[in-house]
Amino acid sequence: MKKALAVGVLLLAWLLGPKLVKSISARATASEDLEGARARVTDVLDAMKKDGVADTALVQRAICRWYNGSGLQPADVLASQLLKYYTWLREKDFFRKIQSYQVGSIDKAGGESDRALLVHVTIEGRPYTIVVEPDRPLRWAK
Repeated sequence: MKKALAVGVLLLAWLLGPKLVKSISARATASEDLEGARARVTDVLDAMKKDGVADTALVQRAICRWYNGSGLQPADVLASQLLKYYTWLREKDFFRKIQSYQVGSIDKAGGESDRALLVHVTIEGRPYTIVVEPDRPLRWAK
């Protein structure tokens, strides 16, 4: 009886295991994506508030987070992304220190890549939406 039960459990695990693991993994990844997007945007906005565009370690880390979500880049990559980061800030007139920000809700982006998220933020009392995709620079939603 115990042997039959053990074989049944193993058979069930073999049949359902991959689907169950995939389901759990997908839910965990979605949760990590949401929190990762929130943390990434928060890191960039925090640097914008504290140091603006000054040449500080906080701003350098923000450029890395803006560029592809990492916390560190080689100096040559950082230098090549600096102008693009400044251009992104200028698009909304944020080439300066900001006074305040708040990170709000996060939605999946329809029509974008499967992992693109829309992070709704308020900067100095005005609403903006930032598109966050893994391994890609942040961008303002149109």
